[in-house]
Amino acid sequence: MNTTPRTLALAAGLLASAAFAQPRTAVPGSLSIGFEPPAYVAGPLMEQGNWTAQPTPVPENAALVQAKLASEGTQAVWFSAAPLGCVVTQWSLPFRSDVYGHKPPTITGQPLLDIQWDMQLPPGKPTNGWVFSIYDQRNVPDVCLSVDPEGLLWYWTSSGGIPIPTKASLSRGEWHSIRITLDYAYSTVQYFLDGKEILPREWDHTLYAPGCIPGGFVTAFALANTGPGLDEMILDNLRFTPRIVPCYANCDGSTEPPAINIADFKCFVDQFAQGLQLPPEAQVGCYANCDGSKEVPVLNVADYMCFLNQFSAGCW
Repeated sequence: MNTTPRTLALAAGLLASAAFAQPRTAVPGSLSIGFEPPAYVAGPLMEQGNWTAQPTPVPENAALVQAKLASEGTQAVWFSAAPLGCVVTQWSLPFRSDVYGHKPPTITGQPLLDIQWDMQLPPGKPTNGWVFSIYDQRNVPDVCLSVDPEGLLWYWTSSGGIPIPTKASLSRGEWHSIRITLDYAYSTVQYFLDGKEILPREWDHTLYAPGCIPGGFVTAFALANTGPGLDEMILDNLRFTPRIVPCYANCDGSTEPPAINIADFKCFVDQFAQGLQLPPEAQVGCYANCDGSKEVPVLNVADYMCFLNQFSAGCW
């Protein structure tokens, strides 16, 4: 059976309507899971590390922590669709991960959240594929990524819901790194495969994620088979990493509104004057080198124009 956009959309609909297990604990911040002992032991994944599955009961051999193959360390989780029969099953890891730490969104940088994992598609005769979903504060799958039987990647968000084919694919029998970056300043999402952005097959566009709003957060990572078949997938090194990209125009780092004000001009002038005291090779990496130039003179009037443009653009 070949996976089609209709099949992926149907699977996404089933997953979105499935009962969603609430987190047993709500801890903001980062998380790194390598499925290593003593936190994880060889055997069924269920009931380890707060993982849940729907619908139940789930065959124990459908998701096994094993030491046969791992990206790093000694263990990873081997998912198999065959024991599930005709049932579409979703495994979920409830976890609150955000950039704000339960505080109001008063930061003056660009708040990003990276969700990363390593995965491998073992050699075999696949018939469907797998879908990965990131749930937001509304407890809905806001961003999704799927891999079809040929290893091709598709993605979509809750703003559209229609799977979009991409130019990226996975090679069977090889480990690959996936990263999804959520931007809580501009409500957008980017997908990456092995460090390179995943682009759509036919046209460039911005992917909007309605749940990525100031004060928003992730509530769970989930994965599922997209239908009956013999598909297998190995998961390792799941990571949630919140980070702040500083707003360049906020030179003095103030947080009280208005964060961007005349004091930032004075700050830039002072930084420029201090930078001029440095040797040219050191000026390249200093704050005042707004345009990132490397040619001497490194600091010049172009940096003032660059700062004015940054100031005009402001901070989100």
